Amino acid sequence: NQETSCDLPKWIKNCAKLMTSSRGRLVVVFTARRLEALVGAFAKAGMAGTRLKMVHPSPQKPAELVLFEGRLGGVDRLVVEPPLFLKNETGADTEEALSIVEGRFSQQLYLLPDRREPMGGI
Repeated sequence: NQETSCDLPKWIKNCAKLMTSSRGRLVVVFTARRLEALVGAFAKAGMAGTRLKMVHPSPQKPAELVLFEGRLGGVDRLVVEPPLFLKNETGADTEEALSIVEGRFSQQLYLLPDRREPMGGI
């Protein structure tokens, strides 16, 4: 599968090369059990983690995925967001999961404050 056949550090480094400025960011959805490898690959490429959200199938189960954002040349100020639960205790879809599926989540992301450092001389 692509999770093990892909050279993760090389892929992250190539993504970093495509960024045109230090304001560039990379957001990935990755398996939670390989979070340490992901963070290491970002660091090796000169990127710092800025946002992390764990994705759980339900409140009773461990995270299976992570949503991870990193910035090129970023400062180590990782914000750990509250977890995303796909199902609630009764097995129904959570409101947050529905908002993602229905496209409402992108509007929520747009409203998040921009935490990037201002670029000098621009």
